[in-house]
Amino acid sequence: DLCWTDGAGVCEEGDRAVGTGTESRQFLLTVTADGSQNFDPREVNVNLELQGFDAASGGGFDLGVDGDEWLVVAGNTQTVEVYRNTTTDTGTDDSRSVLAYQTAWTMTGTVTPGDGGYSIDARLVDYTMYGQDPSCSESWIDDPTAEPPVELTSDNWCEFVENNDDYSRTDSDDIYGFSALFHDIRLQTLSVAQGYSADGSGEPTSVVQDGMDLDLRVGTTLLHATVGHFGSDISKMVDWDVVFTVTSPDGTATTYNTNDCPTGLAPAYTHKLLGAHNGQGTPQEADVFGSACVMLNNENALVVGEYTFEANLNFLGVWDTTAERLDESVADEKASNNRKVMNLDVVNNQPSVLSMTMFNTGDLIVSQEAPLEFDVLAFDVDCIAGDCLTYTWAVEVSGVDNELGMCGGVGALGAQCTFQILPEYMPAPRVKVTVTDDNGASTSEYMDLTIWNDVTAESTTADSGITVSYALQYSSTTPYTITATDAGTGVTGMELPGYSGQYDSVAVIDFAPDAQLGSLAASGVLSQSMTFTVPSALLDGDGSIWFNQGSMYQLIDGTAEASTDDPTKVVFTWDLPANEDTLSAGKFVLFGGELDLAEAPTVGITAFSATAGKGGTLIVNWGIDATQTMSLGDIFLLEICDVAADADCMNSYVEAFASDVKTYTRPGSFTTHGTTYTISVKVCTEDRLCNDQQVGLGNVTADSEVDGDGAMSITSITAPANGDSFTVVWTSVGDDSDVANWRICYGTDKANIRTSGDKCTTVGLTQNTVEIAQPTFTGTETYHFVGVAVDALGNSKLANDGDASAQYRRDADFTNTDDGNGTVGEDVSGDSELPSWTLPAIGGVVVAAIVIGAIIVTRGGGGGDDKDWDY
Repeated sequence: DLCWTDGAGVCEEGDRAVGTGTESRQFLLTVTADGSQNFDPREVNVNLELQGFDAASGGGFDLGVDGDEWLVVAGNTQTVEVYRNTTTDTGTDDSRSVLAYQTAWTMTGTVTPGDGGYSIDARLVDYTMYGQDPSCSESWIDDPTAEPPVELTSDNWCEFVENNDDYSRTDSDDIYGFSALFHDIRLQTLSVAQGYSADGSGEPTSVVQDGMDLDLRVGTTLLHATVGHFGSDISKMVDWDVVFTVTSPDGTATTYNTNDCPTGLAPAYTHKLLGAHNGQGTPQEADVFGSACVMLNNENALVVGEYTFEANLNFLGVWDTTAERLDESVADEKASNNRKVMNLDVVNNQPSVLSMTMFNTGDLIVSQEAPLEFDVLAFDVDCIAGDCLTYTWAVEVSGVDNELGMCGGVGALGAQCTFQILPEYMPAPRVKVTVTDDNGASTSEYMDLTIWNDVTAESTTADSGITVSYALQYSSTTPYTITATDAGTGVTGMELPGYSGQYDSVAVIDFAPDAQLGSLAASGVLSQSMTFTVPSALLDGDGSIWFNQGSMYQLIDGTAEASTDDPTKVVFTWDLPANEDTLSAGKFVLFGGELDLAEAPTVGITAFSATAGKGGTLIVNWGIDATQTMSLGDIFLLEICDVAADADCMNSYVEAFASDVKTYTRPGSFTTHGTTYTISVKVCTEDRLCNDQQVGLGNVTADSEVDGDGAMSITSITAPANGDSFTVVWTSVGDDSDVANWRICYGTDKANIRTSGDKCTTVGLTQNTVEIAQPTFTGTETYHFVGVAVDALGNSKLANDGDASAQYRRDADFTNTDDGNGTVGEDVSGDSELPSWTLPAIGGVVVAAIVIGAIIVTRGGGGGDDKDWDY
């Protein structure tokens, strides 16, 4: 930064920022290292060019001749490391001028202007950095005899010179003035604007100015320059123009001469003289600032590569207000600020596909008449309007593109495609669209489709003349066939499920699916249906057709419809589920006559109970009137439903039981505690035609836990003097409304005390003390006591508030009964010891004693040390 200063060294502002007169003036040069992270350059060289001065001094320099240049080193002298070998870890120090990060370095000077215009121009030349630059690396062969030889590299630290930084616009500055009439116009900025349509219309989306190191995009581009009057007298109006020179990547230079900018970058500008008119005759138009621009489009649009953009401002003359003409003899007295150059790279941005849409809905069938309709939305930052994008469409099958010649083109029309499905596209094609800009960059987008094959396989029996048709939509290109032949044996006296009476067949057909494909999996089937075209002569009016595999008979259609193609025939139909495999081999049996619907059982449920059991089990019992007998094949049908979660009982548990089974227990692993289940039992036929009038029905809530937070708080554990039992005392806390009784259990493993068994004692809900027999083994052990809550069904849970424990001890008894020796009832608890005088007496003498067990009772947790006892 450069500025003129006042006597106190403060930068001048306003009119005083431009020097006038011939008196000596002071200037201030400020250099700062700035950036997004710490940056301490060394040996920052700044070139000062002084023009139009009779004398100048500053920073140890004195003016030699007018136009002299001073090379100023910005920074403060420090001793710093200038080299380090990372292999040997040895470094070298030296003295350098260091410009500290975000710390301004300044230099002051004094100048004496000459007669006319004068200026000081400051420009960064270069600076030195310290780091691991590639120029610092050293490489050598470590072992020449190795195969291959081993090369080692030392990435050393050193100093290296940089000529520019990341924001070069701040790398120069100037100040100027004049001591007499001084003519000067200046080229202020040079910019490159982009984002226009191919014809140059629209508004720019990006502007790159001189000093900004950014890439440009291919396509239409506007060069723009701003100019201004910076002479000593703005009433001296100057005529001007700008010559733009564009050098393309192939070295071709093209020039454009212009002095206005009517469109492209606001505000629009019509040519005027530079200066102020102030009513000085013709021409009437003048302004201190102006602009000029040229649009590069069509054949002049930018292509990929490195470009040089140069702008030169021409001083054409000064308007003579007396003669009212342009005086071309007057020249610009500071032409150095009339030129700017930008060197920028131009890149081609690849188009982007924002969306690809298919307008068809539902499944795609190879036989459908409706064509497929697609639309793609693409964007290219270099072609905002999209009129320079070309679209090509194809259907990719097994990696091979089938070009869609009817689709494609330039712009919005090419972005749409309509085509018919062809058999060769099956079964899983990809629709592909490729978007290419006019510079050759392209991108592709895909949409995967599933196209279902659509066939109707037919076979006609030789004797009965029945035609079987199998309509199938499936995901295979292999043709599907069926075989239908007359069976050698008919069916007589058949009892059909769901119907009463016996029936004889009029035709039996052996059916077989495609020999190659067999039965297709459900995942590969979209829809399936069958039709059976039967000569009317085979039937006496009514009839029905059934599918038979083994002993299973399934009704296909019980109503014959008249054929619309042949009045001598009737048609039966069967719509098979789409989520099932295709039909496997079996028989189709055609019965004549009307079907008589079977009746529901007359026997019903007369006794029923449903109760909750331990562990969440549901116990169901039922019965029928003892005077009634169920028909052969009739069953009990049980259903358990969580109505709250499954109102329609679509996911209920259903099970059939033989007539001699009248109880069922649903395991607790299939129920949820607290959930109410609706349970029903009916008497049904084997085909599940049920007696809905006499039904066993009830609701039961699963119970697998003890509810509430009721717990036992053991307050003390004591032992009577005879050592036969523990006395446990407790209080109950919390909600014990679901507790039927308590259980106190003990064990030596605190973490694994069993909550049932022979080491547990059951007590009443209102009881608060119990005697528990002590063990009788010899030795010492710590016993832990816990409380267990038990509900009416026998569910239990640990319900202990804190931890209670007791230390058990029982010594061996060596007493000779009734010999009158020994100690009985002596207190040996605590830390008591034998007197020292007794130890020698023990010698080879056996001392027999009866020692009553000592009990130390402690309690921890649920209250801390204030509940410990020692007995």
